[in-house]
Amino acid sequence: MYVNDSLRNAYLTLKEKPTIILLFIGYEIFQLPILFLYLFLIQNASNPSNLQLFTLSIVFLAALIIVNFVFYIILASMSVMIAKQKIEGGKILLKKAFSDAKPFFARTAGLFIVIFLIFGIIATLMVSGFIFGGIGGFLIILISFVLSVFLAVTITQSLTISIIENLGIIASIKKSYNKSLPFFWSIFEIEFAISAIAGAIVSIGYLISLIFSPILGSIISSISSIIFTPIFLIAIPLFYFYSNQKPNQNKPEIGTSSVPPKISQS
Repeated sequence: MYVNDSLRNAYLTLKEKPTIILLFIGYEIFQLPILFLYLFLIQNASNPSNLQLFTLSIVFLAALIIVNFVFYIILASMSVMIAKQKIEGGKILLKKAFSDAKPFFARTAGLFIVIFLIFGIIATLMVSGFIFGGIGGFLIILISFVLSVFLAVTITQSLTISIIENLGIIASIKKSYNKSLPFFWSIFEIEFAISAIAGAIVSIGYLISLIFSPILGSIISSISSIIFTPIFLIAIPLFYFYSNQKPNQNKPEIGTSSVPPKISQS
């Protein structure tokens, strides 16, 4: 029930406030200069004709990646507040979502960095499995894959908990782990459903890029990201709220922190 409610209401939120889609369109458009610069550096890495231009491109690419990271932090934090507004039954107000999420931007950045480091270590283990090869390498790859899926499910509520319950980075990850275990397969179902549909659309875009036009294929892949990224970022907080509600309680129970945001108890 929580899965269906979370996905359906995430979709209805976007339908009610299509401006959210425009924000993610802007985010996707911002990826273009990063992609172009990356391709330029790859093509000229072996023998740069203009070393100064090559160096400036690296610096500019690094700056764009940092800005892109900040942009995603803002969107992800706002998505939690948008889900909160949806639960409370009021209008979806993006300005209010931004102002309510603003105090948590720095912590969200720290949380994402920690999560990226965790999955970076797992990715390194997986690569080492490919390098070693054989049965040992296969076991390393298998264990790394299972661990990545397990953590992707169990720590996915960290951001919501960090903001709504006003907990620190490590405390949020720990609580997300403890709260997610009883709902492991439900959260996995949300992530799998979104990933499967988005992945299918991306695959279609890839085929179109091979057969017809790379630009058209990229546009289709970007459309998939524009639609399903906000659905995921809103569905997970909604699941948190639904899974925390008590029997005969209209609104979900949240943390006891005195720092906003809070949801009034019924």
